[in-house]
Amino acid sequence: MAVTQQLARISAQRFSAAKSDANALMSIISFEVDAQEAFEDLDWSPVFLERALLALAQVDLASTVAQALCGGELLNPDFPTGADGYFVYDDIRSHEPDVVVQIAEALEALPVTEMSLTETAVRSRHPDQEIPGDYAVYIQRHAKALMHFYAAAAGLHQAVVTWWD
Repeated sequence: MAVTQQLARISAQRFSAAKSDANALMSIISFEVDAQEAFEDLDWSPVFLERALLALAQVDLASTVAQALCGGELLNPDFPTGADGYFVYDDIRSHEPDVVVQIAEALEALPVTEMSLTETAVRSRHPDQEIPGDYAVYIQRHAKALMHFYAAAAGLHQAVVTWWD
């Protein structure tokens, strides 16, 4: 199975518990959710979304996308990559609900259509890198998914957890 970018939007209470409780942390990375929570698998899109924005000279938005996808602080410093025999590929990071609101507002400015038209520029800057098939659709789908995910989390005043699994 491929290693892909995972996001979870969870309640502030669950977020608080996971900061100090290994079981609460494990329930998140084991994809256990309640009715108001959700997960998003953004596969390998972080690099492509950032490159599309950089091709448009949108450095600040590329930084916002990186922040949204890479998370902020370690969720639980005692268990940075998991516990109980289940470990993820990279550190489990998070954003507090107030930061989620700021990111969601910034993501509203993503120029999704323009981003989807950057394949030639991205390919010329990274000629040795594989580009997703149907690049325009890929960029639009993943940019919109990221925007909607953060908008939903902000609307419910939820925290966001990020990791590669």
